[in-house]
Amino acid sequence: MTRAAGSSSCCRCRVTRPAEPGATWAERQIGRYGFMVETLLVIMGLLALTGLALTPWVALLQVGAAIMAAGLAFGVPAGWQYHVRLRRELGRLDAVEPRWWWQPTAHHHRLDGVGWAAIQRPFHWGAAGCGVIFIGAFVVTVALVRSGAVLPGS
Repeated sequence: MTRAAGSSSCCRCRVTRPAEPGATWAERQIGRYGFMVETLLVIMGLLALTGLALTPWVALLQVGAAIMAAGLAFGVPAGWQYHVRLRRELGRLDAVEPRWWWQPTAHHHRLDGVGWAAIQRPFHWGAAGCGVIFIGAFVVTVALVRSGAVLPGS
């Protein structure tokens, strides 16, 4: 069996080879993992939706609250640390404006390499915490809708 041009693995064995320099993003992912990451994400999403449909609403409410608490537990301290570090780095560069905290990401372009390195980790951890909180809120919302407490006439 022949391999398609630009593919990173043969059809049956999962022996991968490095992708060519001109390879697309999908070809690089196949070369790195032996499969497309998007396929894994779709499967995980379908499993999550199945879990939401089959789990009793009371358990969903508890799980959603726990997910939100976990997001708050690491997201809020990371967000605080991000804002403190961003203020410190903007001050070091003498680039602090009044009410900079209303849109802090608009000031990222003012940072040099040292400043960006200082804020990068708490910025990403805080954003991840926010995402986890949103996922927990979605699960709680699904639980409340399934309980009949949110939508009238249910």
